[in-house]
Amino acid sequence: MKRFRNILVALDTRSTTHPALDWALSVAVPSKARLTLVDVLPDLSWIARNVVPHSEAHQQLMLDDKQQKLEELAEPIRKQGLDVTTKVLRGKTSRALCDEVFHADHDLLVRVTRGTNSRSSAFYGTTGSRLMRNSPCALALIHPNYAASSGRIVAAIDPARNNSAHYKMTREVLDLTKSLAELQQKEMHVVHAWVLFTPTLLKSTFSANDLANFRKSSEADIAKEVDEVLEPFGLSHRDRRVHLIEGKIEAGDSVAKFADEENVEMIVLGTMARSGIAGALIGNTAERVLELAKCSLLTIKPDAFISPESAADDDNEPGS
Repeated sequence: MKRFRNILVALDTRSTTHPALDWALSVAVPSKARLTLVDVLPDLSWIARNVVPHSEAHQQLMLDDKQQKLEELAEPIRKQGLDVTTKVLRGKTSRALCDEVFHADHDLLVRVTRGTNSRSSAFYGTTGSRLMRNSPCALALIHPNYAASSGRIVAAIDPARNNSAHYKMTREVLDLTKSLAELQQKEMHVVHAWVLFTPTLLKSTFSANDLANFRKSSEADIAKEVDEVLEPFGLSHRDRRVHLIEGKIEAGDSVAKFADEENVEMIVLGTMARSGIAGALIGNTAERVLELAKCSLLTIKPDAFISPESAADDDNEPGS
């Protein structure tokens, strides 16, 4: 069973509610995980440092204020018996968080889907999108309206047996989803989406009968692959909690649509670096889910993942 032991929770201490912390506690309390609560103070620009009087003193006041608010959030959690550390990070949000994950060996990073003052119109915001690509550890992006209540946690899987990396990732996604469902007393569901008839195939010389036979054969193969990966979890494609969906364009579109229509609380999926560039891309399905989904999201990385965040530019991303 997958359990997180060292959780980093990124907060905006200016906010009055903290859904990311609420979600993290639902995981940390039953598993007695260690928590680190952080806020990020962006560095002043060169202009601000030279124009604003006593700029460094002002920054120190802001840092002290954030640290105090983090301690106020941490104290009642410590009374529950959890080990809680607080820290104010400096610099660009995504890089500061990735550095903290790397140096403190965190196994889960938790943040809201989108910052209060985000400059991005995307649901997951600029920082959320960057972290999904670059975070060295598992990442949970939590819906701003999250409340601890019963709901569905969905494992989005790709059981392809001919790809050992995908197969291993699928097992990890299922194991994690099962663990979360048990910890949070939620209902676990599984979705596998695929695109069978590409536009090229539909425009080919195959007859309608040939295409129908191809669909029937492919669906049988897919069901068999899904059953093999689900067997250790006591599930099969016939279970009401398992959803096999044929999409029209991209598998990720179907996953996001399913989550929206079924009022899914969280999608759990794996991200896969492509093109031989570690961390540069996250795979078609994850990319489309990131663009289209409107629920909480938990992503995990392959074991060999190397974060490229240290090579990112130095621009600040306040509130993103």
